[in-house]
Amino acid sequence: MNILYVAPEITLPGSDGGSAHVAGKLLSLQRLGHFIILLCKHSPGQTFFERKHSIFTLRIPLPDIFLLKNLELILLPLFILPFFLIRYRIDLVYERGRIFGGIGVFLAFLFHIRSIYELNEPYSDIPLLLGRFSSTSLISKFMQKWHQCAVRLATLVTVTHASLIRHGIAPAEKTIVIDHGVDTSLFFPTPSHIRRKYHLQKKFVILYSGSFAPWHSCDRIILAAQLLREQKDIVFILVGKGDMFERCRMLVKQFGLERSVIFSGPVPYRAMPAYINAADVCLALFDRTYPPFLKYSFFYSPMKINEYRASGKPVIASNFGKLTTLITHGRHGLLVNEQHPQDVASSIIKLFHNPSLCKKIGNNNLKDIQQHYLWDLINRRILRELQQRTSSF
Repeated sequence: MNILYVAPEITLPGSDGGSAHVAGKLLSLQRLGHFIILLCKHSPGQTFFERKHSIFTLRIPLPDIFLLKNLELILLPLFILPFFLIRYRIDLVYERGRIFGGIGVFLAFLFHIRSIYELNEPYSDIPLLLGRFSSTSLISKFMQKWHQCAVRLATLVTVTHASLIRHGIAPAEKTIVIDHGVDTSLFFPTPSHIRRKYHLQKKFVILYSGSFAPWHSCDRIILAAQLLREQKDIVFILVGKGDMFERCRMLVKQFGLERSVIFSGPVPYRAMPAYINAADVCLALFDRTYPPFLKYSFFYSPMKINEYRASGKPVIASNFGKLTTLITHGRHGLLVNEQHPQDVASSIIKLFHNPSLCKKIGNNNLKDIQQHYLWDLINRRILRELQQRTSSF
């Protein structure tokens, strides 16, 4: 099958979760025998066109200004994509959702081609919930109408949490709830050099990786580290950078935690397995007071959680929303209220004093990943659902 995958806000290759998600999905579709044309974002130093085996990549530059960027996200694909739809006889348009997403779905409808619209968050609602636009403004009304049109025209819609269906973001009759997969050729248990790099051979290592976004509760990790400051054998490694990075560094300095909290800064995505494999426990905390989570609960399917699990690590995660379906308390990790650093610290201590529990949870995670979270399994399910709604491939 010839698939046009539309993800013009994603950089590939890239180091964030969105890039990892698209890369894993496309490599799986390639393994399943499909030819893919990818429309994604151009970054400095990258070529505009690239062909690797059965994946052809077209990269487009995007401005940083919100309105100009979204205008280009509508107009540029509108003029570019029809050529590929005709030239390569596309059988399926697969579009990753975004604000003003759906132009690929719209063109697929015009050309009588099946389409899948992938919603990883309530894109049209988030700017309103964060106060960027008034609900009565012209642009917010236009965003809502645009989104409604896109989901109505799509053959199949995928979401990562049922709350998006309950709140009317996706229509129940054509929507399925899916999880994101993990690339087990990259993430698996293996010896790591990172402990030697930071002289942590005899330490109990707690790892966080991510973008230090406001909803990632990174400051709560530092507060938990402060509660554990007398536990000299427990060390935290925080990988990444973002809006909360400087605040976290300030807290570490304020509490005098320089010996127990290590900031690695951003690392290349392919270096992440080494950092995860250096850890004894991995963290996935998210701030439940973040306005979109207050309305929809936690709706993401974080890539890092299954990367941790595929590496055989116990995960300490927040106990709300989608996270409670990814992590069963006591089986795949421990669930906590991230608003209470003492809850986080107590869970770390529980695993610190119970190596057999860490090993048991790690083994459970390895087994669960193989049974449910391989990209090939997830993509087969999505394509099977599509087939049931349309004629056979």
